[in-house]
Amino acid sequence: DTGVDSDLYLQCSRLVERMYSHIAAAAESFTALPAFMVAQYVTELQKVTLRPDIKLHLTEGVYCILDQ
Repeated sequence: DTGVDSDLYLQCSRLVERMYSHIAAAAESFTALPAFMVAQYVTELQKVTLRPDIKLHLTEGVYCILDQ
């Protein structure tokens, strides 16, 4: 993908990373959600090939979840 769609995907991946970091910061409020999110991410990642710049943001978000 190139152009506007490409920028949109990158922006979405940044927002998902931000959401993951907010969830990780409030991990005690979310009990099963982080484990489900990581499992869902891994499952979906096996189905598609992500651009490296998008994968970077999503992976950083998952790391935030796992660190908590």
